[in-house]
Amino acid sequence: MLPHRGARVATWSPHDLENIYELRALVESHAASRAAQTIQSPDIDKLSTLCEAEEAEVLSSEPRRDVIRDLNREFHSTLVRAVPNERLQEIVISLVEFPSTLLSPNAQSGVLMQSRLQRNLADHLDLVDALRARDSAWAEAVMRSHMLGERATLLRERKRREGLPAAAVAAEAIVEGAQA
Repeated sequence: MLPHRGARVATWSPHDLENIYELRALVESHAASRAAQTIQSPDIDKLSTLCEAEEAEVLSSEPRRDVIRDLNREFHSTLVRAVPNERLQEIVISLVEFPSTLLSPNAQSGVLMQSRLQRNLADHLDLVDALRARDSAWAEAVMRSHMLGERATLLRERKRREGLPAAAVAAEAIVEGAQA
């Protein structure tokens, strides 16, 4: 809130998005590698349970995007908390909490959103497998691919939306918001 100017909505440029996901790819892939060596079985079980809940939402006839977003945040937070490095945990959690206005699946078309959600779920399942195998290199590679794939998808979708006339983007957002 700015004095005598009212509230302003933060906007995020493609450059901001690239920077956030570049950092997430670096930091979270390192965290995944470290977690493969330090994570305890109860935390792996929790990640697996989160994946089961995510899968149920993704495959439901009407996925609840807010639930999926919360499960995703909990998945990434649980993973990084398995690493005995408080500073790394703080950095990752702050990046995961990146404003969801830009990252919201509501900003995507239904087919793209479903494809993205299924890919994210597959990445999470692969990551759980890598952690169970205690394979640091695999966990690191899965997380890096996960972050870079998400960055590419979000940038592509933003570009697609920016190419539409403003009225079409607004109408699409209203329709998608009503479906959420």
